[in-house]
Amino acid sequence: MNTSFSYRSRRSKGLFSRLNTPAKAVISLLTGAALIAAFVGLFVVPASWGSDNPQRSGRYSVQVGQTILEKYCPGRMQLADTGSFGDNAFSVSEGDSKGQTRTAAFGSVYSSDLSALQSDQEQSANDTDLTDTSNAVMQGQSANEQGLLSTVQMLSTDEGEGSAAATVSWATKGDLQGMSATSCVVPQLEQSMMTAPTTTGWTQQLILANSSDKATTVSIQAWGTKTGQPVALETDSSVSVNAHAERIVNLSAAAPDQQALYVTLTSSATPVAAVTRVVHMDGLTPRGSDFAVSGSEASKTVSLTGIVSGAQTDVSVFSKQSGTVTLSWITRSGIKKARSLRLIGQQINALSLGKAPTDAYGIVVDGDVKLDASARCTQSSGKQSDFLIVNSVPSFQAQYPDMPPIMA
Repeated sequence: MNTSFSYRSRRSKGLFSRLNTPAKAVISLLTGAALIAAFVGLFVVPASWGSDNPQRSGRYSVQVGQTILEKYCPGRMQLADTGSFGDNAFSVSEGDSKGQTRTAAFGSVYSSDLSALQSDQEQSANDTDLTDTSNAVMQGQSANEQGLLSTVQMLSTDEGEGSAAATVSWATKGDLQGMSATSCVVPQLEQSMMTAPTTTGWTQQLILANSSDKATTVSIQAWGTKTGQPVALETDSSVSVNAHAERIVNLSAAAPDQQALYVTLTSSATPVAAVTRVVHMDGLTPRGSDFAVSGSEASKTVSLTGIVSGAQTDVSVFSKQSGTVTLSWITRSGIKKARSLRLIGQQINALSLGKAPTDAYGIVVDGDVKLDASARCTQSSGKQSDFLIVNSVPSFQAQYPDMPPIMA
Protein backbone atom coordinates (compact mmCIF):
# COMPACT_ATOMS: atom_id res chain seq x y z
CA MET A 1 0.00 0.00 0.00
CA ASN A 2 1.37 3.41 -0.91
CA THR A 3 0.68 6.25 1.47
CA SER A 4 1.55 9.92 1.28
CA PHE A 5 0.84 12.75 3.66
CA SER A 6 1.61 16.42 3.07
CA TYR A 7 0.69 19.89 4.20
CA ARG A 8 -0.15 22.28 1.40
CA SER A 9 -1.19 25.92 1.08
CA ARG A 10 -2.11 28.13 -1.86
CA ARG A 11 -0.43 31.40 -2.59
CA SER A 12 -1.85 34.24 -4.67
CA LYS A 13 -0.04 35.23 -7.83
CA GLY A 14 2.72 37.72 -7.31
CA LEU A 15 3.49 40.96 -9.10
CA PHE A 16 5.81 39.24 -11.56
CA SER A 17 3.06 36.91 -12.81
CA ARG A 18 0.77 39.92 -13.54
CA LEU A 19 3.29 41.71 -15.74
CA ASN A 20 3.01 41.55 -19.50
CA THR A 21 5.57 39.72 -21.65
CA PRO A 22 7.77 42.75 -22.63
CA ALA A 23 8.02 43.82 -19.00
CA LYS A 24 8.99 40.31 -17.93
CA ALA A 25 11.70 40.22 -20.60
CA VAL A 26 13.19 43.55 -19.43
CA ILE A 27 13.21 42.46 -15.79
CA SER A 28 14.81 39.12 -16.73
CA LEU A 29 17.55 40.86 -18.74
CA LEU A 30 18.30 43.31 -15.93
CA THR A 31 18.40 40.53 -13.33
CA GLY A 32 20.67 38.43 -15.49
CA ALA A 33 23.03 41.35 -16.10
CA ALA A 34 23.18 42.09 -12.38
CA LEU A 35 24.01 38.47 -11.55
CA ILE A 36 26.76 38.35 -14.20
CA ALA A 37 28.24 41.61 -12.94
CA ALA A 38 28.24 40.33 -9.36
CA PHE A 39 29.87 37.06 -10.43
CA VAL A 40 32.59 38.84 -12.43
CA GLY A 41 33.15 41.21 -9.53
CA LEU A 42 34.23 38.28 -7.36
CA PHE A 43 37.26 37.84 -9.62
CA VAL A 44 38.14 41.37 -10.84
CA VAL A 45 37.52 43.58 -7.79
CA PRO A 46 40.83 43.89 -5.87
CA ALA A 47 41.08 43.49 -2.12
CA SER A 48 42.54 47.05 -1.83
CA TRP A 49 39.84 49.67 -2.28
CA GLY A 50 42.01 52.82 -2.49
CA SER A 51 45.57 53.76 -3.43
CA ASP A 52 45.86 55.80 -0.24
CA ASN A 53 45.39 52.65 1.87
CA PRO A 54 46.73 49.66 -0.08
CA GLN A 55 46.64 47.36 3.00
CA ARG A 56 42.94 47.74 3.61
CA SER A 57 40.93 44.62 2.87
CA GLY A 58 37.56 43.13 3.75
CA ARG A 59 36.37 39.61 4.52
CA TYR A 60 32.83 38.30 4.66
CA SER A 61 31.85 34.77 5.66
CA VAL A 62 28.51 32.97 5.72
CA GLN A 63 27.42 29.58 6.96
CA VAL A 64 26.27 27.38 4.08
CA GLY A 65 24.00 24.42 4.75
CA GLN A 66 22.87 21.62 2.50
CA THR A 67 19.26 22.15 1.44
CA ILE A 68 18.87 19.08 -0.80
CA LEU A 69 18.92 15.89 1.27
CA GLU A 70 19.26 12.58 -0.55
CA LYS A 71 19.14 9.07 0.92
CA TYR A 72 19.17 5.62 -0.63
CA CYS A 73 16.79 3.02 0.78
CA PRO A 74 17.56 -0.59 -0.15
CA GLY A 75 14.92 -2.98 -1.42
CA ARG A 76 13.60 -5.78 0.75
CA MET A 77 15.90 -8.56 1.96
CA GLN A 78 16.76 -11.07 -0.78
CA LEU A 79 18.73 -14.28 -1.16
CA ALA A 80 21.92 -14.30 -3.20
CA ASP A 81 20.78 -17.37 -5.17
CA THR A 82 17.19 -18.56 -5.51
CA GLY A 83 17.82 -21.28 -8.10
CA SER A 84 16.32 -24.74 -7.64
CA PHE A 85 18.64 -27.71 -7.39
CA GLY A 86 17.55 -31.34 -7.17
CA ASP A 87 14.70 -32.22 -4.83
CA ASN A 88 12.34 -29.40 -3.80
CA ALA A 89 13.17 -30.10 -0.17
CA PHE A 90 16.69 -28.83 -0.80
CA SER A 91 15.70 -25.71 -2.76
CA VAL A 92 16.03 -22.25 -1.21
CA SER A 93 13.03 -19.97 -0.96
CA GLU A 94 12.44 -16.33 -0.03
CA GLY A 95 9.01 -17.37 1.28
CA ASP A 96 6.60 -14.52 1.95
CA SER A 97 9.29 -11.82 2.22
CA LYS A 98 7.86 -8.29 2.19
CA GLY A 99 9.21 -4.82 2.84
CA GLN A 100 8.22 -1.23 3.55
CA THR A 101 10.07 2.09 3.27
CA ARG A 102 9.06 5.13 5.30
CA THR A 103 10.39 8.68 5.02
CA ALA A 104 9.76 11.84 7.02
CA ALA A 105 10.88 15.43 6.54
CA PHE A 106 10.54 18.16 9.15
CA GLY A 107 10.73 21.94 9.09
CA SER A 108 10.79 24.20 6.04
CA VAL A 109 10.13 21.43 3.51
CA TYR A 110 9.72 22.64 -0.06
CA SER A 111 9.41 19.20 -1.66
CA SER A 112 9.77 15.54 -0.73
CA ASP A 113 10.05 12.76 -3.34
CA LEU A 114 10.31 9.00 -2.98
CA SER A 115 11.12 7.32 -6.26
CA ALA A 116 12.66 4.19 -7.73
CA LEU A 117 16.35 4.57 -8.51
CA GLN A 118 15.89 3.49 -12.13
CA SER A 119 12.43 4.90 -12.78
CA ASP A 120 10.75 8.26 -13.36
CA GLN A 121 7.78 7.23 -11.22
CA GLU A 122 7.71 8.91 -7.85
CA GLN A 123 5.55 9.96 -4.97
CA SER A 124 5.75 13.68 -4.46
CA ALA A 125 4.61 15.87 -1.60
CA ASN A 126 5.19 19.59 -2.02
CA ASP A 127 4.83 22.40 0.47
CA THR A 128 4.53 25.76 -1.30
CA ASP A 129 4.06 27.97 1.76
CA LEU A 130 7.53 29.50 1.93
CA THR A 131 6.86 31.07 5.34
CA ASP A 132 5.71 27.92 7.17
CA THR A 133 8.61 26.22 8.99
CA SER A 134 6.59 23.80 11.13
CA ASN A 135 5.65 21.25 8.50
CA ALA A 136 6.06 17.51 8.52
CA VAL A 137 5.91 15.51 5.29
CA MET A 138 5.64 11.71 5.60
CA GLN A 139 5.61 9.12 2.84
CA GLY A 140 5.59 5.35 2.53
CA GLN A 141 6.00 2.79 -0.19
CA SER A 142 6.39 -0.96 -0.51
CA ALA A 143 10.01 -2.05 -0.63
CA ASN A 144 10.40 -4.43 -3.55
CA GLU A 145 13.56 -5.85 -5.11
CA GLN A 146 14.74 -2.45 -6.32
CA GLY A 147 16.00 0.30 -4.05
CA LEU A 148 14.27 3.65 -3.57
CA LEU A 149 15.66 7.20 -3.52
CA SER A 150 14.41 9.75 -0.99
CA THR A 151 15.02 13.36 -2.09
CA VAL A 152 14.01 16.25 0.17
CA GLN A 153 14.48 19.92 -0.68
CA MET A 154 14.57 22.26 2.30
CA LEU A 155 14.19 26.04 2.32
CA SER A 156 16.59 26.40 5.23
CA THR A 157 18.94 24.33 7.36
CA ASP A 158 18.08 25.46 10.85
CA GLU A 159 18.57 23.22 13.86
CA GLY A 160 15.85 20.60 14.18
CA GLU A 161 15.08 20.54 10.46
CA GLY A 162 15.94 17.66 8.16
CA SER A 163 14.78 14.24 7.06
CA ALA A 164 14.83 10.61 8.15
CA ALA A 165 14.14 7.39 6.28
CA ALA A 166 14.24 3.66 6.99
CA THR A 167 13.48 0.32 5.36
CA VAL A 168 12.18 -2.81 7.08
CA SER A 169 11.86 -6.31 5.62
CA TRP A 170 10.18 -9.36 7.17
CA ALA A 171 9.10 -12.94 6.46
CA THR A 172 7.25 -15.62 8.42
CA LYS A 173 8.31 -18.57 6.27
CA GLY A 174 11.04 -19.55 3.85
CA ASP A 175 14.76 -18.93 4.26
CA LEU A 176 14.38 -15.26 5.24
CA GLN A 177 12.28 -15.79 8.36
CA GLY A 178 12.61 -12.92 10.79
CA MET A 179 12.98 -9.17 10.45
CA SER A 180 15.68 -6.91 8.97
CA ALA A 181 15.80 -3.13 9.19
CA THR A 182 18.14 -0.28 8.38
CA SER A 183 18.23 3.48 8.15
CA CYS A 184 18.50 4.75 4.61
CA VAL A 185 22.04 5.87 3.76
CA VAL A 186 23.57 9.02 2.29
CA PRO A 187 25.72 8.60 -0.87
CA GLN A 188 29.43 9.22 -0.22
CA LEU A 189 32.69 9.28 -2.13
CA GLU A 190 34.47 7.30 0.61
CA GLN A 191 32.96 5.05 3.26
CA SER A 192 33.74 2.01 5.38
CA MET A 193 31.64 -0.69 6.98
CA MET A 194 32.08 -3.70 9.24
CA THR A 195 30.30 -6.82 8.04
CA ALA A 196 29.58 -10.32 9.34
CA PRO A 197 31.54 -13.56 8.81
CA THR A 198 32.13 -14.94 5.33
CA THR A 199 32.47 -18.53 6.52
CA THR A 200 30.23 -21.41 5.37
CA GLY A 201 26.55 -20.55 5.71
CA TRP A 202 26.99 -16.77 5.46
CA THR A 203 26.21 -14.75 2.32
CA GLN A 204 26.88 -11.05 1.94
CA GLN A 205 25.60 -9.01 -0.99
CA LEU A 206 27.14 -5.54 -1.19
CA ILE A 207 24.78 -3.18 -3.03
CA LEU A 208 26.37 -0.12 -4.66
CA ALA A 209 23.77 2.45 -5.76
CA ASN A 210 24.56 5.38 -8.05
CA SER A 211 21.78 7.97 -8.15
CA SER A 212 23.66 10.49 -10.30
CA ASP A 213 23.66 11.05 -14.06
CA LYS A 214 27.28 9.95 -14.36
CA ALA A 215 28.80 6.47 -14.20
CA THR A 216 31.56 5.81 -11.68
CA THR A 217 34.11 3.20 -10.65
CA VAL A 218 34.22 1.98 -7.05
CA SER A 219 37.43 0.57 -5.59
CA ILE A 220 36.97 -2.09 -2.89
CA GLN A 221 39.53 -2.89 -0.21
CA ALA A 222 38.93 -5.31 2.65
CA TRP A 223 40.64 -6.42 5.85
CA GLY A 224 39.88 -9.64 7.72
CA THR A 225 40.57 -11.53 10.92
CA LYS A 226 43.56 -13.64 9.79
CA THR A 227 46.39 -11.17 9.09
CA GLY A 228 47.25 -7.50 9.34
CA GLN A 229 47.34 -7.20 5.55
CA PRO A 230 44.51 -6.32 3.14
CA VAL A 231 42.64 -9.36 1.88
CA ALA A 232 43.49 -10.40 -1.68
CA LEU A 233 40.01 -10.35 -3.17
CA GLU A 234 39.08 -13.33 -5.32
CA THR A 235 36.85 -11.09 -7.46
CA ASP A 236 37.53 -7.72 -9.08
CA SER A 237 38.63 -5.04 -6.63
CA SER A 238 37.15 -2.32 -8.86
CA VAL A 239 33.60 -2.36 -10.20
CA SER A 240 31.76 0.09 -12.44
CA VAL A 241 28.34 1.40 -11.48
CA ASN A 242 26.22 2.95 -14.20
CA ALA A 243 24.19 6.11 -13.74
CA HIS A 244 20.86 5.57 -11.96
CA ALA A 245 21.76 1.94 -11.34
CA GLU A 246 22.70 -0.62 -8.71
CA ARG A 247 25.62 -3.05 -8.74
CA ILE A 248 25.84 -6.12 -6.47
CA VAL A 249 29.15 -7.57 -5.28
CA ASN A 250 29.28 -10.93 -3.49
CA LEU A 251 31.60 -10.27 -0.53
CA SER A 252 31.40 -13.88 0.64
CA ALA A 253 32.93 -15.01 -2.65
CA ALA A 254 35.40 -12.12 -2.78
CA ALA A 255 36.87 -12.72 0.69
CA PRO A 256 35.80 -16.13 2.05
CA ASP A 257 36.62 -17.80 5.40
CA GLN A 258 36.87 -14.63 7.49
CA GLN A 259 35.19 -14.16 10.88
CA ALA A 260 34.41 -10.55 9.90
CA LEU A 261 35.27 -8.05 7.17
CA TYR A 262 36.12 -4.36 7.29
CA VAL A 263 35.41 -2.97 3.84
CA THR A 264 36.48 0.42 2.47
CA LEU A 265 34.79 1.82 -0.66
CA THR A 266 36.13 4.68 -2.78
CA SER A 267 34.18 6.09 -5.72
CA SER A 268 36.09 7.84 -8.49
CA ALA A 269 33.52 10.18 -10.02
CA THR A 270 30.38 10.59 -7.93
CA PRO A 271 29.08 9.63 -4.47
CA VAL A 272 27.49 6.20 -4.16
CA ALA A 273 25.34 4.58 -1.47
CA ALA A 274 26.38 1.23 -0.01
CA VAL A 275 24.33 -1.37 1.88
CA THR A 276 25.17 -5.05 2.51
CA ARG A 277 22.50 -7.74 2.78
CA VAL A 278 23.68 -10.38 5.27
CA VAL A 279 21.97 -13.79 5.42
CA HIS A 280 22.90 -16.74 7.65
CA MET A 281 21.92 -20.38 7.03
CA ASP A 282 22.87 -23.45 9.06
CA GLY A 283 22.53 -26.10 6.39
CA LEU A 284 18.84 -25.91 5.49
CA THR A 285 17.89 -24.04 8.68
CA PRO A 286 17.46 -20.22 8.47
CA ARG A 287 19.48 -18.35 11.11
CA GLY A 288 18.44 -14.79 10.36
CA SER A 289 19.30 -11.82 8.19
CA ASP A 290 20.03 -8.10 8.52
CA PHE A 291 21.48 -5.09 6.70
CA ALA A 292 25.02 -3.77 7.31
CA VAL A 293 25.79 -0.12 6.57
CA SER A 294 28.67 2.27 7.20
CA GLY A 295 29.07 3.52 10.76
CA SER A 296 30.57 6.62 12.30
CA GLU A 297 34.14 7.78 11.74
CA ALA A 298 36.88 6.01 13.65
CA SER A 299 37.33 7.32 17.18
CA LYS A 300 39.16 6.33 20.35
CA THR A 301 35.82 5.86 22.11
CA VAL A 302 32.68 4.56 20.40
CA SER A 303 29.38 3.14 21.59
CA LEU A 304 27.25 0.28 20.34
CA THR A 305 23.68 1.19 21.30
CA GLY A 306 20.60 -0.97 21.00
CA ILE A 307 22.11 -4.17 22.41
CA VAL A 308 19.42 -6.75 23.14
CA SER A 309 19.36 -7.97 26.75
CA GLY A 310 20.04 -11.68 27.02
CA ALA A 311 21.15 -12.00 23.38
CA GLN A 312 24.37 -13.73 22.35
CA THR A 313 26.68 -10.81 21.57
CA ASP A 314 29.66 -10.94 19.22
CA VAL A 315 31.82 -7.86 18.70
CA SER A 316 34.28 -7.01 15.93
CA VAL A 317 36.88 -4.25 16.48
CA PHE A 318 39.20 -2.80 13.82
CA SER A 319 41.98 -0.24 13.99
CA LYS A 320 44.60 0.80 11.46
CA GLN A 321 47.12 0.98 14.31
CA SER A 322 48.02 -1.46 17.08
CA GLY A 323 46.80 -0.60 20.54
CA THR A 324 44.85 -1.61 23.63
CA VAL A 325 41.06 -1.53 23.91
CA THR A 326 38.54 -2.10 26.70
CA LEU A 327 34.96 -3.24 26.13
CA SER A 328 32.33 -2.50 28.78
CA TRP A 329 28.61 -3.10 29.12
CA ILE A 330 26.38 -0.04 29.40
CA THR A 331 23.78 -0.98 31.99
CA ARG A 332 21.09 0.83 33.93
CA SER A 333 23.32 0.74 36.99
CA GLY A 334 26.42 2.05 35.22
CA ILE A 335 29.38 0.92 33.13
CA LYS A 336 30.60 -2.64 33.79
CA LYS A 337 33.90 -3.77 32.32
CA ALA A 338 33.60 -6.87 30.15
CA ARG A 339 37.00 -7.44 28.59
CA SER A 340 40.32 -5.86 27.59
CA LEU A 341 42.37 -6.91 24.58
CA ARG A 342 45.33 -6.02 22.41
CA LEU A 343 44.59 -4.93 18.84
CA ILE A 344 46.88 -5.70 15.91
CA GLY A 345 46.88 -2.89 13.36
CA GLN A 346 44.79 -3.56 10.23
CA GLN A 347 43.45 -6.85 11.59
CA ILE A 348 39.92 -7.36 12.88
CA ASN A 349 39.58 -8.79 16.37
CA ALA A 350 36.32 -10.77 16.45
CA LEU A 351 35.32 -11.93 19.93
CA SER A 352 32.32 -13.17 21.86
CA LEU A 353 31.05 -11.37 24.96
CA GLY A 354 28.51 -14.10 25.71
CA LYS A 355 24.95 -13.19 26.58
CA ALA A 356 24.25 -9.54 27.31
CA PRO A 357 23.27 -8.79 30.92
CA THR A 358 19.54 -8.43 31.50
CA ASP A 359 19.90 -4.71 32.28
CA ALA A 360 22.33 -3.93 29.42
CA TYR A 361 21.38 -1.69 26.53
CA GLY A 362 24.76 -0.90 24.98
CA ILE A 363 28.52 -1.41 24.82
CA VAL A 364 31.25 1.21 25.05
CA VAL A 365 34.57 0.49 23.32
CA ASP A 366 37.46 2.59 24.65
CA GLY A 367 40.97 2.43 23.18
CA ASP A 368 44.24 4.32 22.94
CA VAL A 369 43.99 4.37 19.11
CA LYS A 370 41.21 5.32 16.74
CA LEU A 371 38.97 2.34 16.05
CA ASP A 372 35.73 1.14 14.52
CA ALA A 373 33.46 -1.52 15.98
CA SER A 374 30.32 -3.49 15.27
CA ALA A 375 28.20 -5.93 17.27
CA ARG A 376 25.96 -8.82 16.25
CA CYS A 377 23.18 -9.79 18.66
CA THR A 378 21.63 -13.23 18.11
CA GLN A 379 18.49 -14.58 19.73
CA SER A 380 17.18 -18.12 19.32
CA SER A 381 13.94 -19.81 20.33
CA GLY A 382 13.72 -23.46 19.43
CA LYS A 383 14.50 -23.83 15.75
CA GLN A 384 13.95 -20.12 15.01
CA SER A 385 16.82 -17.66 15.16
CA ASP A 386 17.51 -14.09 14.06
CA PHE A 387 20.27 -11.52 14.56
CA LEU A 388 20.73 -7.76 14.69
CA ILE A 389 23.79 -5.86 13.42
CA VAL A 390 24.67 -2.80 15.54
CA ASN A 391 26.99 -0.07 14.22
CA SER A 392 29.21 2.14 16.32
CA VAL A 393 28.24 5.74 17.07
CA PRO A 394 30.23 8.55 18.74
CA SER A 395 30.41 7.92 22.46
CA PHE A 396 28.60 10.25 24.84
CA GLN A 397 31.74 10.37 26.96
CA ALA A 398 33.79 11.35 23.89
CA GLN A 399 31.40 14.19 23.08
CA TYR A 400 31.45 15.46 26.71
CA PRO A 401 34.97 14.68 28.01
CA ASP A 402 34.58 16.93 31.08
CA MET A 403 31.88 14.69 32.54
CA PRO A 404 33.12 12.14 35.08
CA PRO A 405 32.91 8.51 33.94
CA ILE A 406 30.16 6.27 35.31
CA MET A 407 31.59 3.17 36.95
CA ALA A 408 29.97 0.19 38.64
